[in-house]
Amino acid sequence: MELNLHRRPIDAPSSARRRCVLKVWVAFVVLAVLLPARLAATDLRGRIVRNDAYRSGVPVEGVKVVLLNQAGQAAGSTVTGGDGFYYLYNINPGSYSVELTYSSPRSGRTVQRRVPITVENRQSQDIAQVVLSD
Repeated sequence: MELNLHRRPIDAPSSARRRCVLKVWVAFVVLAVLLPARLAATDLRGRIVRNDAYRSGVPVEGVKVVLLNQAGQAAGSTVTGGDGFYYLYNINPGSYSVELTYSSPRSGRTVQRRVPITVENRQSQDIAQVVLSD
């Protein structure tokens, strides 16, 4: 009688092996879905308005918005649109300052203002509306 040690008969996987493969597959899917959501950076949205002699809450277009980290380095920048809104994308959680640079409609001079913010770990975050004045 001759033994063939190089060939194994192909047999169906056992139910224990199928359960193990299923558990690994489920764990992989759960990690693939939950992990990126937890590690995702935050998208910020803010609005700049001003008060004039006739009405309040007038959107300000063309305000330069720079997001500064704690070291004072730019972490993002944009300009407000006609509706006064600005958007900054993929910002890591932490403490920042939003630096606003705009031309005053009354005096015509360039004005800078810094507003401290804290970016939280979530998909999107609205920043409190900023009211400009001369």
